[in-house]
Amino acid sequence: MPRFPLRSVSPLSSIPLLPQNFPSIAVFSSKNRTYLAAFFLSVFFLTWLPSTLYAQDLQQCALLFRQKKLVEAGDCFILAAESIGPSDKIKPIDRFKKGRLLLNASRLFTRAAQQTKESPLHDHLLHRSLQLFDRYLDESLFENQNRQRTAQTEHNRLQKRHNFAKLRLSSYDAKAQLCIESPTAPKRCKIAYTWTRYLPAGRYQASVIYPDSAPIIRPLQLSALETYHHGFSPLSSESLVQITTEDPKTRLLLRGAALFEPLRYIGQQWIVKLPPGPYSLDIHYPNALPFRRTFQVSLAEKLTLSYPRPSAQIAITSSPTGAQIFIEERYSGTTPLTVLVPDGDFLLHIRSFCHQILQKKILVQPKSSQTIHFDLIPEPRYQTWRQQQAALPTKRVLGWSVLIGGIALGVLAASGYTAGNLAHQDAIRQQTAYRVARSNFDQYADAYAAQAQSANAWMTVGHISAPLGATAIGIGIFFLSQSQLPSPQALGCDVGQETLKRTKL
Repeated sequence: MPRFPLRSVSPLSSIPLLPQNFPSIAVFSSKNRTYLAAFFLSVFFLTWLPSTLYAQDLQQCALLFRQKKLVEAGDCFILAAESIGPSDKIKPIDRFKKGRLLLNASRLFTRAAQQTKESPLHDHLLHRSLQLFDRYLDESLFENQNRQRTAQTEHNRLQKRHNFAKLRLSSYDAKAQLCIESPTAPKRCKIAYTWTRYLPAGRYQASVIYPDSAPIIRPLQLSALETYHHGFSPLSSESLVQITTEDPKTRLLLRGAALFEPLRYIGQQWIVKLPPGPYSLDIHYPNALPFRRTFQVSLAEKLTLSYPRPSAQIAITSSPTGAQIFIEERYSGTTPLTVLVPDGDFLLHIRSFCHQILQKKILVQPKSSQTIHFDLIPEPRYQTWRQQQAALPTKRVLGWSVLIGGIALGVLAASGYTAGNLAHQDAIRQQTAYRVARSNFDQYADAYAAQAQSANAWMTVGHISAPLGATAIGIGIFFLSQSQLPSPQALGCDVGQETLKRTKL
């Protein structure tokens, strides 16, 4: 069984610290002391007290877990996660806290399901666990890609072990009642546009009841590990929507609860028939930042929507250049980049290999123009690698110089040994001639002495040059081996070569 990281989120981490340096005040009047006391009381109630309550909530969840009340503890962790706020409006560190709390709840529901033999309750707990995994992944509540892969693997393993299928029912009215029933499980219903359930493989019956309408019933056969989408359309449900832009090369991507697959279109005017419901539209003008708008389609409605070209311009530069730019977590290109953007505020991320990821909130006014520059900070291991890389040319020059010098000394030693051997052989010949000569002995003695002296000189050169040359060759090879660094991809930087998922229209 997996362990439950009940203490993975410290409740004290959310308690803000008061500043240590306060301006000194020489004299406090009674009125000023009252205002100061009120200020500190407000700081206490707005910061310390909510954090204390949050810590008490986590302690209550841990107490329920120790008491083996797994379902209650899971519900407690979910409430603590919801109290942090919506995932798209909180800071990254709070998103990570929320994700860990939801993972705690998911694993508690899995353990509770394994301890119960009641089939409806067992299946319901597993469904809740799988849904929390989906939420963890869909809302990007993970710190890094390793945690994302771990959660996805755990989700897939859980679904495979219990032979669950994923079923999504869709309607076109927020007041529609969606229902699922089977011979072995009670009927469950929900009023919503869409409803996603994890169910054991088998036969089911799905139904949708629209307001003032008879039920629409459909039998289903679900297979394990499969995903099913079923939509239920009421009669006369389609509406006519006209979308206009200012450029015939504009790309449009339409998503909605009533659509199983997104609809794509390139053009200046798009007329499409849509069932009622909520929709989101991504608009991508040429050389402009894609932006998203939402709208609601009512029953049998004729709707006209117009989206002008973005009028504001931002230029993004960085040092070093070539950094990846993500605007609202959407890949937008590399620096330097000049792009048109719609007015509003944007969260801009910039990342480069082995450099710290930087982010900045920017506010864009209509028809404005601004330049944003980032000085990227290299990670310490990459900074060390770059310094070593800068020293490589000197090491290579030194290594090759010493190596070539060593080879030259080796050639000199070989030449010395060769010349010495030749002189020695000549001296031997002079010595032999001296012994067999009958007259004029001095000429052979002088020649012998000269050749012997030359042989000794050349052999001395060889004896000195050989070890020096070998030593120089060894030092040269050592310097050349030190001039080869591992590739930067092998450094294991926190920011790698891979890019974030690029959203494309």
